[in-house]
Amino acid sequence: MDDFQNNKQKFTELRRLAEQALLGRPVNGERLGVSDANHLIHEIQVHQIELEMQNEELRRIQL
Repeated sequence: MDDFQNNKQKFTELRRLAEQALLGRPVNGERLGVSDANHLIHEIQVHQIELEMQNEELRRIQL
């Protein structure tokens, strides 16, 4: 198995574990206003970009 497939499997498993951990946490978005929801979406998007940048750096270091 090549490194890409191996990494993909690791990320898939990590995603599964994260989703499993989230199952036990209460989520109540009904009380969120539009402004709060927009702020949370923005924070999630920023965090996603940060993780992508970290991932790129880790891949660069591995090479």
